[in-house]
Amino acid sequence: MKRFAGDAAGSITLEYLMVMGMVIPVMVLWISLFSPDTGYTDTGWLLMQFFQRLLSGVALPIP
Repeated sequence: MKRFAGDAAGSITLEYLMVMGMVIPVMVLWISLFSPDTGYTDTGWLLMQFFQRLLSGVALPIP
């Protein structure tokens, strides 16, 4: 894992790039499927709000 800088910082950078390479396509797919504008789901806004809460660090929806 020490490819970029030959130390721990290079390992962290590589890990960050790998995680972002997996997370960004999933987020794009999620938004394209569950966006209320696409008409695929009637409850698109609720799913989008929950997804935004997950991204902001609030894991559970607050009633």
